[in-house]
Amino acid sequence: MLLFRYIFIFVLPFFWSSGAAQMIPNAPIENFRLPMFNEEGFKAWEIQGDKGLMVDDTNIELVRIRLQVFSGTAAKILETQITSPSAIMVINDNRVFGTESIRIENKNYLITGKKWQWTSDPKAIVIEEKVLVTFFQNIGDLLL
Repeated sequence: MLLFRYIFIFVLPFFWSSGAAQMIPNAPIENFRLPMFNEEGFKAWEIQGDKGLMVDDTNIELVRIRLQVFSGTAAKILETQITSPSAIMVINDNRVFGTESIRIENKNYLITGKKWQWTSDPKAIVIEEKVLVTFFQNIGDLLL
């Protein structure tokens, strides 16, 4: 009987902790943060949100997102920052999209709009509505 008691005391915490470590799809994650790295091991991009909620196995609903795109080199240069009130991240596709406003900025330009989609490979963004672009540098003969 004493042996059974010790086995029970040893095994119970294992099952208790393994069950607690599982992600519950309907529980929001406060201060959500997910960095993504390239094949060389450098940070390529990182997405953050005030709150993240697993919608299903492949989609995360995010509130007040900030997506930072880095150079993907040892220099860790922040190339672009994207913010939006809400978005959905498709985990398997490394894709983020939203219907609300978006703000994209770096040292050369500021872009705003609505109804958008960003993909990590290739680094591309499509904005479908109310697009406004402001350049901070001379664009030369580009508009001739």
